[in-house]
Amino acid sequence: MNRCFCCLSILTLSLVLCFSCNRPAELPYAKLDPSREAVLRDSIRTLDSLVTVYKIRNPRLAKNHAYDALSLAIKSNDPLLLARAYRLVGYSMINTNEDSSFIYYNRGLQIADSFDLVDEKSHLYYNVAVVYQEAQDYQTALSFFDSARRMFAKNGDFANLSSAYCAIANIKHDLFDFTGARQAYDTALSIAVDNGFSKQKGVALANLIKYVENNDTVIRMQKEAIDCLEKSSGNEEEIATVLMNIGNYFTNPDSALDYYLEAITLGETYFLNEVMIGVYNNMAYSFLEKGDVVQAEGCLKDHAIPLAQADSNFDWLSTLYDSYADVFVAKGKFKDAFLYERKALEAKAEFDIRRAAGQVRLLAALLDLKNKELMIQAKSKQVLAEENRSKQILLWLIIAIVVSIGLGVLVFILSQRHRLKMQRQKLDSATRILRMEEQEKERVGRELHDLTGQVILGIAGELDQARFSDPVQQEQLQKRVREIGNGIREISHRMAKPGMHHLSFQELVADLCESYRKSLGMNIGLKIHSDLPDIPYETAMHLYRVIQELLTNAGKYAREYVVALTVNYEGKMLEIFYSDEGPGFDPALSVNKGMGLSIIFERIKLIDGDASLDSSPGVGTFWEIKVPINHTTK
Repeated sequence: MNRCFCCLSILTLSLVLCFSCNRPAELPYAKLDPSREAVLRDSIRTLDSLVTVYKIRNPRLAKNHAYDALSLAIKSNDPLLLARAYRLVGYSMINTNEDSSFIYYNRGLQIADSFDLVDEKSHLYYNVAVVYQEAQDYQTALSFFDSARRMFAKNGDFANLSSAYCAIANIKHDLFDFTGARQAYDTALSIAVDNGFSKQKGVALANLIKYVENNDTVIRMQKEAIDCLEKSSGNEEEIATVLMNIGNYFTNPDSALDYYLEAITLGETYFLNEVMIGVYNNMAYSFLEKGDVVQAEGCLKDHAIPLAQADSNFDWLSTLYDSYADVFVAKGKFKDAFLYERKALEAKAEFDIRRAAGQVRLLAALLDLKNKELMIQAKSKQVLAEENRSKQILLWLIIAIVVSIGLGVLVFILSQRHRLKMQRQKLDSATRILRMEEQEKERVGRELHDLTGQVILGIAGELDQARFSDPVQQEQLQKRVREIGNGIREISHRMAKPGMHHLSFQELVADLCESYRKSLGMNIGLKIHSDLPDIPYETAMHLYRVIQELLTNAGKYAREYVVALTVNYEGKMLEIFYSDEGPGFDPALSVNKGMGLSIIFERIKLIDGDASLDSSPGVGTFWEIKVPINHTTK
């Protein structure tokens, strides 16, 4: 089922709204008449509130109000108001034009730096971090979030400090650093509780449910989050999202529908289209569980799909079309189900195209601004060098010998640093390539699984409606179709990420071997040490993929032969021994021809291990892999 679970990671993005700065700095600018300056400040404050109100329901109107605020700030000639207005314009565009948003944030940051506006700078750092997060440059985003966090802590701004910890936790969770993410969420919750910030407490509680397995506890925490969010206005989108999530955790469809209807009421009142789309999608599945196909179809056809089409939300349209296919399956209309599965794929393709175009524009804006900054810095250095040259001639003549010696030492140090930097860059590049490979495997696995569902569903429908003179032949064909579907799904499951967080390494390896035995009929002898230590997630993932690659190669070239795999642990060293009695090969030629062997060596190198290969034509293949393991928890 495509029931949507929306944890409140997005809520921290809503906290990017223009934070209030109560303490204007003493700045060198031409002051206006005090009465006129007060009017301008009040007007900008009002426009700030209007941007926050209309940012979701009417982005164009929000942007117009932000431009009005910028025009007033320019008239005021106040750097503080001007930096804040640039931030407001960027905030109004964050959901529609991320590249333009970053340009305005950068202008505000330049003003804040020039006049040392510490409070405003902390908020701008937070906003810039959100842009880098949208561009998937997570390391830069973490750097800006951390800088904002430290400034909030120094300034005693505990409300935004809690929000910063939530934002950092969201990125850590997306990078699979679940321990670090939970610690950051706990810190955000502790700060909110200690200082009585109800909204931040609600956001932290709603995010922490990602690490709770008991449904009753999850529901209790979400209800507590709603109580916190209801204590202040402007949290309607967050509350509706939590209501939808509570409904998702109820096994009784009637109980779930009660919470969905509450979320719909909020969504209709405050024009929360995206939340309503998710709720109607989930309501459709609750009605399917009750056997009410008509109501399920109405949720999608009359509500969710029109909303997504009106907003050109192709990401949601892909999910909704897939859900509509499930409705048609429940009605026994397999041809219609197949057509909507195809529409789901087309909507997903359109979403990917649009998202890619937006990412390109955003990255281009980031690169353009960076290049301009570098050019300005280079010109500034050149001018400064020319001004100081005449003063430094005499000094350089006196210390020429000392400088020559110092330069020699410096060149040596720089060369060593450059060599180390290149090594780090190569290691980072290898890590990114392997991460991209994991993501590509997961994407191809998902697409293969989705495509299998469509094709098998279409063929099954055709076979059900076809008229065969021989029923036995029809039954055999249907059986073959199911076997083909199961086989392809088995392949897609292997390509997807294994359940590292739910199974031990021993269980993962045993399950992998059993999968190859069943799907390819391979004769695999597996021996695993009875007391392996806890293996860190990253290490376990690389070792799993290495063993998968070894068995895949055996399935290609040594399927009819005996394959032996041993996993041992001795002296803080995990040892993997692999052998097969297959035809063997020349490793020197194979490494140059294919990526498989190279990837094995690179993966082992990334986890500080050592891998050796021994093979030649006609004598089989032997691998010996050793990886140091420290006693840590996953």
